[in-house]
Amino acid sequence: PIPKREATMIAEGDIIAIVDNELSDIDGSFIRMGWNLIGLMWDGAKRIGWIYADNALKGDPLTPNQQELFRLYAATIGLLTVRQIADEQIRQSEIRYRAITEASSDIIVILDQQLMLTYISHSLKIVMGIDPQLIIGQFVTQVIHPDDVPLATQILQRCVQSPYLTTRMDEFRVQHADGHWVHMEAVITSMIDDPVIDGILVSCRDLTQRKIADERKRVVDRERERALVLRQFLSDISHDFRTPLSTIATNAYLLKQGRNENSEHRVEVINQQIDRLARLLDNMNMITKLDETSQIMTEKININQLLESIPYNRSQGLEEKQLKLALDLQDNLPLMIGNVSLLHDAIYHLIDNAIQFCRPNDSIHLKTSREQDHVIIHIIDTGKGIAEEDIPFIFDRLYRADKARSTHTGGSGLGLAITRRIVDLHQGNITAISQLDKGTTIQLRLPCNLNDYG
Repeated sequence: PIPKREATMIAEGDIIAIVDNELSDIDGSFIRMGWNLIGLMWDGAKRIGWIYADNALKGDPLTPNQQELFRLYAATIGLLTVRQIADEQIRQSEIRYRAITEASSDIIVILDQQLMLTYISHSLKIVMGIDPQLIIGQFVTQVIHPDDVPLATQILQRCVQSPYLTTRMDEFRVQHADGHWVHMEAVITSMIDDPVIDGILVSCRDLTQRKIADERKRVVDRERERALVLRQFLSDISHDFRTPLSTIATNAYLLKQGRNENSEHRVEVINQQIDRLARLLDNMNMITKLDETSQIMTEKININQLLESIPYNRSQGLEEKQLKLALDLQDNLPLMIGNVSLLHDAIYHLIDNAIQFCRPNDSIHLKTSREQDHVIIHIIDTGKGIAEEDIPFIFDRLYRADKARSTHTGGSGLGLAITRRIVDLHQGNITAISQLDKGTTIQLRLPCNLNDYG
């Protein structure tokens, strides 16, 4: 047998060489004296393992070239191992990401810098009934509602120009496979500098259920508000009916008892209260019809001519208080598109309200003007005025700034509410400015046709 010798260990950087080592077979039997190499495997920053080699099959002595080749081999194996581990991690990450996106109800979309669809998650099939492969390669402007294209293009172009910008589009529409339009929202992130995404990442969410829930809430809120308004309305209207009915009943009883003193006056009071009830019922009927109206018959209207015809309808009221009425109508106003009958009623109620709040010898001033694409009607009186705390509520139904007005003047509390509803139906608005003891100004702003003048 070959005599055993002491092994010598040589360490050079990342290689450990053991020479003159006793090499044995797997069963422990002696083969020959030789050498072993142990190399470190690195990932470029840290050790990830070891690699071993020996010359059990060949008894040549260890040379420097063999050590250098072994060192390179170990380094190469280390880098390949790291690459393989990294590739596997990426693969697993992609599997997890795909599983998440496919299971999500959100639709994940990737667009390139030309806004072309390059990736769409499978959830598009679930939410929209559309196979993603059928629209990949199309431009995003081809799949959203035409009315939403300008805003969507503006937002997406901003993302193209601003890497890593995150923004959102609150609502847009995409056509479902069955033809109806689905309302969606999106969170948009620019990842054009990201080597993996290389585009714009869009996460889209179906708003249908939320809109249904919101609409249900609005319906419930409207019904609750309607119930409260109805309860208050019935409470107020019962009082408004009770007062004239009580007056009628009292005077009718006295007439029935044969008390003839002031009988003509009592009959006049009864007739006045009957007229008051009739006006109240007419106003209730009118505001009910207006509530049920969403569209009105319209025609071209010269607002100045309309105003000139209205004061004469209340000449008796003007004469009773000896009120002064002045008209200041701007010439050459554009015609407006509206309903003559409804506007007549609206201005009638405003003039009636002004007359009721005026004191003897006060004045009412009707004025028209134009402001851009609106005609403005001003009803200005020098009457008692309205308290500041009452102004926000004067257009509410059955609200009376003068609490005694119903008893003394027969006001229904519905005239201004009717006026506001008519103005709303004309896409206009109405405002009030007032000071106690100085008078009130009511302004109606009504849209006009700038291409047509009267």
